[in-house]
Amino acid sequence: MDEEKQLNHSDKKMSNRERLDHLDKLLAGEVEPTLEDEAASGSATEPKQVDRVADQKTADAPSYRWRPTFRLMPYESTALKVLSSLVAIVVVLLVLNSNLMRVQKITVTGLEQMTKTEVLKSARLTKGQSIFFLQTERNYYRQNAQKNALIKDISVSVDSTNTVHVLVKENLKVGYFERHNKRYFLLADGQVIVDAKNYSVLDLPEFNDFNGHVPTLKSVVKQLGQLDRPIRTSVSEITYSPTKENPKRLILFMDDGNEVLVSSNQLARKLKYYPAMIAQMSENGVIDLQVGAFATPYGQ
Repeated sequence: MDEEKQLNHSDKKMSNRERLDHLDKLLAGEVEPTLEDEAASGSATEPKQVDRVADQKTADAPSYRWRPTFRLMPYESTALKVLSSLVAIVVVLLVLNSNLMRVQKITVTGLEQMTKTEVLKSARLTKGQSIFFLQTERNYYRQNAQKNALIKDISVSVDSTNTVHVLVKENLKVGYFERHNKRYFLLADGQVIVDAKNYSVLDLPEFNDFNGHVPTLKSVVKQLGQLDRPIRTSVSEITYSPTKENPKRLILFMDDGNEVLVSSNQLARKLKYYPAMIAQMSENGVIDLQVGAFATPYGQ
């Protein structure tokens, strides 16, 4: 009986040869491991499972890369900011003082009686000035120009070529008078200035006999300034010559040889028709514009 059990037990157990063959197939992956194989290798597989868990934790953990750090001290940071500001200021100053930011050319328009030189000198404008200052301080040049009684206003603009354009609105000289060996100019706004620069009186009428009649004088001057230049410059002399019938009568002596009678308060309104009237006259004479409009040849 014991011999039979021993034979059965030996049948159930593998021989050494079979066990070696089974191990080779197991390693080659040709057969699945049995419970006995897992039991036999349990002590060997535990470290592998631990290793797999450790590898998984390592994979899940965030990776860190060493980076060099450079931290300024507070006083170093302040010094760097100050240095950067100074460099920026120097760069700006260099640009502003370069030819790229300088006036290259100046044009002046709107002139009738003044010269370009007189306008630029009054406004204190010159080539080579800073474009930046000119654009930010245009009112400075305007105020300078208006100190000259002959300049009513100016406007200043700058184009992309650094050319400055000055548009002038003159306070025109519309006449003059002489007193005590001095010449006085009458301006379109009613101002009176002394001729200290020997201005030319070409195309300007001389005013006579307005002594003691300042309101009438200013009224006539302002009206004359409203007329177009061809009519205004065709007058050579204006004389205040009141009568009982018309205490506001003026006598205008014209460059073409005619005389015009007109009331001082109607000068601008009626004298503008003068060119049309002389076109219908065959000879010189007196044109009466006091009441209506009548032309009488000399000698009649």
